[in-house]
Order: sequence, then structure tokens, then C-alpha cells
Amino acid sequence: MRLASVAAVTGRGVCVMCKFGIVSHDSTRRWRSGQTHLAVNQAPSGYAGSNPARRTMKYLVINASPHENGGTSKFVHAFTEAAKKVGEVKVLNLHDSPPAYSRGDNAPSMIETMYQREVLACDALFIATPTYWFNTPSILKAFVEEIDGIESMLWQRARALGIAVYAPQGGELGVASALTFPLNHMNFVLVDVGYIFHRGIPIDDWAWEDLALMPERMRRVIGR
Repeated sequence: MRLASVAAVTGRGVCVMCKFGIVSHDSTRRWRSGQTHLAVNQAPSGYAGSNPARRTMKYLVINASPHENGGTSKFVHAFTEAAKKVGEVKVLNLHDSPPAYSRGDNAPSMIETMYQREVLACDALFIATPTYWFNTPSILKAFVEEIDGIESMLWQRARALGIAVYAPQGGELGVASALTFPLNHMNFVLVDVGYIFHRGIPIDDWAWEDLALMPERMRRVIGR
């Protein structure tokens, strides 16, 4: 695991704590090399236009809630509608195909699962999740641990990151550290106001405006 400083540094690599998240080191600064033979620009099914010279933004949306009409699903719908105006969108619900729980022995840079393939193919990752006991649901933690197995491949280029948390019983800060820290270590870049939450009360309705702007902010970060 790469340990990234939260202090601003000079040069191409910059790591800054911003609001709830972290902006990662420049993707050109690799910490592993020579461990992969995968053509990471090859898109799996569901994405059109895989020519790397002409690709539009590819947004991968991860829904960590089993409830079709809950607060988390509303986040998914709102982000998806906004992202369709900017690029291509693919939505996956973790409960449709639960990731396996980690045994603590990640395979060395090998693509073995559907989630690993989809994450490698995307330009931007959006995660919508509820809070369970002041933190992420176990199924979402399993997803993060699963893509840790392709960490060295993820460091070949940066990907934008956005997170939306439905927290009617609190716990939104627990999710912030549980997701932003490990994903930053995998070269995901949290965009401006890229971590939003809603506790089911009117004062948090600001989240909807920033959610609508998030896909465009992701595109600017990636430069497409």
C-alpha cells in the first residue's frame, strides 16, 4: 500500500486534503512498474467507443444499497442522469453480484473479477452508499478490497472519484475515511465537493446541486 502525505508538496505530484477527501498524487508518478501486461484501455461489454484516442468519459456507478426506492437509489438516479449529458454510464448494484470477502492475500496484479474489469475500464467512479452502524456496509468494503488486487494497474492512470452517502442515522464521516483513504492509495482523485451526504433533512438539500455538477467536475479532472 502506498502511504500518501496529506501536506501540499511541490512538483508534479500533489496530495492535498480537501474538505472530506484527498486529491491524489499525479498518475505519472508510478510506485510500481513491470507487473502488468493488460491493455487497460480495452473496455468490457456495456461501454461503447473503446478507441483510446477518441473515447468519451466512461462513468462507473456503484450502488451499495439493496433498496430500489431508498435515498441511495435517488443518488444513483440523479448522478446517472447528469452523467449521461457528459459521457457514457454503467450502473452496477453490488447486491446483484456480491463481491467476495477478502482473505488478506490479494493476487499479484491479475484481473479475476467483473468488478476489477469494470473499474479498470472506467474514467470516473461514483459510489452511492447508505451508512450501516456509522460506516460503510460490509458489501462495499468487500468491493474496495477486491479492487485492491489490481492496485498496480490502477496506478497506470488517474481516475476521478465521487461519493454520495445517505446517512439518516449518522455515520457520514466514518464512510469518508473508509472510502477516500484506500481509494486515494489506488490513484483515484476525489473531485471538488466530490464527497456529499444527506441525512434526510432539508438542510442537506445542498447535496443535490453538487451531485448534478459532479460528472462535469470529474471530466475536467480527467481532461476529456
